Amino acid sequence: MLKDLFHLFCAIQFAYGCYYDYTYVRIPSTSTTVTPFGGKLKYLTYLNALLQTIYFFVALINDLIGTNESAPSNKPLIRRSKDILFSSLAFPLSLFVGESLNTVVWSKEVESTVKSGKKKAK
Repeated sequence: MLKDLFHLFCAIQFAYGCYYDYTYVRIPSTSTTVTPFGGKLKYLTYLNALLQTIYFFVALINDLIGTNESAPSNKPLIRRSKDILFSSLAFPLSLFVGESLNTVVWSKEVESTVKSGKKKAK
């Protein structure tokens, strides 16, 4: 029951986030050569949010009509789809987007922390 509520909450949160981002957030044009081709779909963070929305809805459907047994003799199609979606797209893409963002945002802080740690060790 708790897993069902978690998947429902995450699916609604990601769906609303994608809707709000697509509808209300406007990216300022910093160049005159920017074309509207692709819109927000050319940004990996937005694609990741869409993929997470799809994954959590599939996981919710699996919770409601599928099976979560550890080793069922015959896995339903929705369970196989959820497992493949998670292991091949949702987890790797989320990890890449998160680590890329942290590398860009926190690179100076990490660099200064590592340098100060090396000075103390000497």
